[in-house]
Amino acid sequence: MARVSKQTLTQQQESELAHQLTEVVGRLNSDLAQKFLTEFFGKEEKLMLAKRLAIIALLSEGRPIHRIATYLHVSESTVAKLYERYERHEFDYTIKALTKNKKDYTEFIAILDSILTVGGIMPHRNYIIKRKH
Repeated sequence: MARVSKQTLTQQQESELAHQLTEVVGRLNSDLAQKFLTEFFGKEEKLMLAKRLAIIALLSEGRPIHRIATYLHVSESTVAKLYERYERHEFDYTIKALTKNKKDYTEFIAILDSILTVGGIMPHRNYIIKRKH
């Protein structure tokens, strides 16, 4: 879990910092984004963000919570919390960004499926959760 200083900022200061981060990230192309993430985040932070992205992608593909948790080595409560947010459509922009390039998205899901099926040893896509609309 991320640690935040006990010294708080005002709402306006937080908003300004968040806006600046958004501006910087928004200017990055793929190559610069990779370098930025490497410079900006530690190994654990990058892994946490990558797992969160994987969880969101797998939830959007209908994969079961317990399976995602087991194979990504996260707690079921972590996946369940993200699932609740997913059900409230809080990740619609994330999913839109993920699926923008169909080829890259298909490859990403294939990699995640390989993780979920332990490199193909386990059955492929056993259970699918249907999203409630």
